Amino acid sequence: MDDKLKYFLYAAQNLSFTKTAAHFFISTTAVSKAIANLEEKIGFPLFKRRYNSLELTQAGRNFYENARFIALDYENAIKSGQHLYKDSQPQLTIGFSSLYESWLLTPLLNEFRQHHKITFNFTQRSIEQLAQGVSHNIIDLAYSFGNLPPLPNLEMTTLHQSNYLVGISCTSSLSHAKVLDPSALQNQTCGYYSQPTSLNAKRWLNAKAQASGYLFKSFKQYETLPALLLAVATDQCFAFFPDFWDKQPFFPEIKLRPTTQPFDSYKFVEFKKRQSSELCTLLSSAIKKAFANK
Repeated sequence: MDDKLKYFLYAAQNLSFTKTAAHFFISTTAVSKAIANLEEKIGFPLFKRRYNSLELTQAGRNFYENARFIALDYENAIKSGQHLYKDSQPQLTIGFSSLYESWLLTPLLNEFRQHHKITFNFTQRSIEQLAQGVSHNIIDLAYSFGNLPPLPNLEMTTLHQSNYLVGISCTSSLSHAKVLDPSALQNQTCGYYSQPTSLNAKRWLNAKAQASGYLFKSFKQYETLPALLLAVATDQCFAFFPDFWDKQPFFPEIKLRPTTQPFDSYKFVEFKKRQSSELCTLLSSAIKKAFANK
């Protein structure tokens, strides 16, 4: 991988040229010069440089989101090639967008591996990047909560569809209600899990809240799902969770409650190429059958 890109990715993640220089055992000047050369090459600034602070520009944020997955593909390509060189065992790359999908898929993938000798590679991306990955044969099968407009070379199947539930702390006074009215949430902070550079989640929440007649005190972004779960469990916010979580004790300190007026419905969607390998089609059929029988 190009050194300039490596330095940029680390600097964007840590918002510090000094930390980047220390990590790669080079000078801060060398990092600054390399990123300046990268900016000159691509034709737009990546950072807003201020005294003792560093901030991504909007273009830089978008570049980071795409470049980090290119870097991940590069690393995965090396690992995949090394593995194939040593072992001819069949492989499939499974894409997902959050821990929600991984929890749903784990028992199904384990069941499949009991009958087929196969290695799974996993990659986490946004729903748009999953679709791109499948389209470009980087990902064999992808799963996400959400949907996209129809794409000509992709087969998109809704495996499950239902409503979101409100997750609240068991210490909250709201936890005593069996069903929540939207008005009960108007003085509450709505927490959500999203990548640090993404703005889509907050926009989606705002749009859905307005369309559904919900009014929240504020929104709070959490960069990891465990951080969001801890915040909800300690009554610092509430959050919306897929209703299938209510069927398993995923976090005892969080209670899931339906609302008198549904906030929104979700779709659990599979993406695959219309012309897929035999093994890919076999796994897809097994997963579809499992969801159809639920």
